[in-house]
Amino acid sequence: MAVTNFIPEIWSDQLLDRWEAEAVFPQLVSRKYEGDARKGNVVHLTGVVAPTIKNYKTGVVSDGASGTIARTTAPDEISDTGVDLLIDQEKSFDFKVHDIDRVQAAGSFQDYTDAAGDALAADSDSFIAAMLATNGTAMTAAAVTTGDAAWDQIVTARKLLQKAKVPASNRILAINPEFEELLLKASSKLTSFNTAGDTDGLRNATLGNILGFRVVSALSIPDSSSKPRFIAFHQSAAAYVSQIDEIEGMRDQNSFADRVRGLHVYGGKVVKATGVRVFTAS
Repeated sequence: MAVTNFIPEIWSDQLLDRWEAEAVFPQLVSRKYEGDARKGNVVHLTGVVAPTIKNYKTGVVSDGASGTIARTTAPDEISDTGVDLLIDQEKSFDFKVHDIDRVQAAGSFQDYTDAAGDALAADSDSFIAAMLATNGTAMTAAAVTTGDAAWDQIVTARKLLQKAKVPASNRILAINPEFEELLLKASSKLTSFNTAGDTDGLRNATLGNILGFRVVSALSIPDSSSKPRFIAFHQSAAAYVSQIDEIEGMRDQNSFADRVRGLHVYGGKVVKATGVRVFTAS
């Protein structure tokens, strides 16, 4: 595909398709705020404060002989809590393909499209994982050296989410390789999980189901000391918006090559810290 035939919309679609197929964390958090994401935009996320539940059956009317119950009610003023999701991440890719290389590759840019999409997926995975780990609620550190000890920490995470009234559905347990190694040595406590409909990256990352958690292997969980670590969270506890903002093709000025560059704009926010529990082994 020479630059003379370059169609930005097609490239954007191909990159997004590849990114959707390979990304893991972007498929696990809320995307409902995603719309017209633009550089520097702020999306205000409104958190509704539940109205007070009052007793409608309040007492007896003045003619006590009838025993009629007075049923009256007065409205409450509505209120909300809000947080801002800042779309402040701007990452670019820029590469060129020499004419001779393109000819030898039978004229296809597909390998380069795939490589750019994979790089976008890795970048967004790392961003969301770091966001969850940094802004979630830390669990008490404990020594974890066996599969059963790893299992016990998942039980604790479940209890914490239960006490925080986090919905039971759509819970995720993202684990790093060190925690995964221990967990897989537990007494066959992983159960099968239906991965139908998942994208390739998420399907490959899903290990199974434990105590209502969908267990996902996540290399992108940050931890420089290589300690067993996991992030237990509900899908609605974090939000993410993403867009390929610009993409263009041109001839390179200093070589016989086609050049392609693009801009990925995105942002994320932990909107309910009580719905994100982060465990790091001592």
